[in-house]
Amino acid sequence: MSWKISGRHKISQALLLIDIDHFKKFNDQHGHLCGDACLVHVAQTISQQIKRKTDIVARFGGEEFVVLLSGSNVSEATRAAEKIRRSIESSPFQYDGKTLSVTASIGVAALIPKAETEKAGLIEAADKAMYLAKKAGRNRVKSTD
Repeated sequence: MSWKISGRHKISQALLLIDIDHFKKFNDQHGHLCGDACLVHVAQTISQQIKRKTDIVARFGGEEFVVLLSGSNVSEATRAAEKIRRSIESSPFQYDGKTLSVTASIGVAALIPKAETEKAGLIEAADKAMYLAKKAGRNRVKSTD
């Protein structure tokens, strides 16, 4: 659903910003091929948790992913984020005969778009929440609420 249509119909847009914990260290320790395979594993794990056709999963850059949940408020998005976090934590990542542990920190933000609201504001809010999750010890979900 488009940003303008959501605003017109007062439909909340929620964004999850997902960052793989300690990915640089993981990449340095296990190599870039393993890091690339880890990114694929996490992307697949996230995608398996997203069921609605209106929801979007995308790589955001580096080791970050975003999930846009159309029609979800902060509470609903936080539940979805926690489900994703648990799934990443509990999904064994196999590479070169080894089982490697992967976790993620997730920031959650939601808003009903208004004429003056920019999409960047939603991203910034989710980013701030994600950094709160990292500061709180990583492998957590935090929201702007």
